[in-house]
Amino acid sequence: MADLSTAVSFWSQSEGRTDVYMTFEFYKAELINRTSFTGSGWGFENYTGNVGGKDITGVRALSASYQPTFYFTEAAVAAIKEYAAANDVNTLKINAYANLYNNGFICSGTWTGSSWTTTEISVDDLSTSISFWSQSEGRSDVYLTFEFAHKHIYSDWVVTTPATLQAAGEQQKTCSCGDVITEVIPCLAGDVDSWGLTLGGDLSVNFMISVHEDIRETAKIVITVAGDAEEFVVADLSANPDNGLYYVSVNVAAVQMNDTITVQIVNGEDASVTKEYTVAQYAKAILANDSYSAYHVLVKEMLNYGDAAQTYFDYNVDNRTDVNLDGVGTVEVPENAAADMVVSGRVDGISFYGASLLFRNKIAVRYYFTVTGNISDYTFTANGAEIGYDEKDGLYYIEVADINPQDLDDAITVAVNDTLTVSYSPMNYIVRMSTKGSDNLKALMKALYNYHLAAETIVPDVV
Repeated sequence: MADLSTAVSFWSQSEGRTDVYMTFEFYKAELINRTSFTGSGWGFENYTGNVGGKDITGVRALSASYQPTFYFTEAAVAAIKEYAAANDVNTLKINAYANLYNNGFICSGTWTGSSWTTTEISVDDLSTSISFWSQSEGRSDVYLTFEFAHKHIYSDWVVTTPATLQAAGEQQKTCSCGDVITEVIPCLAGDVDSWGLTLGGDLSVNFMISVHEDIRETAKIVITVAGDAEEFVVADLSANPDNGLYYVSVNVAAVQMNDTITVQIVNGEDASVTKEYTVAQYAKAILANDSYSAYHVLVKEMLNYGDAAQTYFDYNVDNRTDVNLDGVGTVEVPENAAADMVVSGRVDGISFYGASLLFRNKIAVRYYFTVTGNISDYTFTANGAEIGYDEKDGLYYIEVADINPQDLDDAITVAVNDTLTVSYSPMNYIVRMSTKGSDNLKALMKALYNYHLAAETIVPDVV
């Protein structure tokens, strides 16, 4: 229609009578048609027919030039973008088929030949620099069809429900067409991946804990035993390089084997769901697993020792282990279970007063001294390592702690200025109190001795 004018002529070449009849039709051109392209050496026509086994309506481009190139016109680019905006489409699919003298045809970077290929172009990227290049050195006969599509292009993620330490959150991204993708944001807390028990002077309960990466700089792990909370700042811990887990450990006294241990991850005012554990719970899991049968006697002796400690200290006696302990703790403490205590040497102004065994919270030995001189004049060592002192009720003492149950019969040599020495083992106390203590203390010493025998047999590191 743009070419219509009074210059359009109708010419009869007849040399006589002329009788002409005419009808008129308006051709509704496709959005992309023969006028949509420009290129030296090319001719373009609108085409309907069968090409490469497909019935098509599109554009045919013909050339006899050497490796010619054609492009979209500016008007075509503008029309395509206007159409796309009005119809919520953003992708132009160009289907190409080429009959060439030789070589191939490249449609905006996609190579084709005598088979149909499709190139997708973002409408936003469409410009007059999009090229259609025939590599033919002779005839080029190219067929093009066009399709519009809406290809989802999503916004950045928007958090709709923030994740907390107790619940997962949600985030969404949206396409201009209204399509929405929703994704779960994992709960921030992490979890206790595994836990275990180390037998030593007390019981160490060990946890391997995962902490979400988004809170590692600000969170802390809080572990509570019998109301006493211990905090571990995650940023101060080193994660296992192999699995990213954080290792934390708390000590549990013999009387606390049935006490609840709680584990929680805290980040500011937010806190994770509380997880609960007990030493007895772990012990029962070991006893129920035949693959740990070598440890069953040790675990039962440990529980029996804890039960006797609860009785002696009158601690939480309504919450005892429900494991059957028949046949456990039956060996009496022999009188010769420990070598005699030996005290030798003399240092002016200080003398050995006595020794005792601690076993409520941990297994430790205290060595007491009376001092008439200046305490700062004396240096104390335990098995050759210097050790500090403390004072109670007018007596000075040193404490040797973290004594493993299998080592209760090992003598500890304490020296003052390398001259006054005392050789004494926890077993000295066990032997003496198994005959001279109260009934409950005698039962506790017997249980501790049997725990020692089982540990001495196995000497485990971690159960």
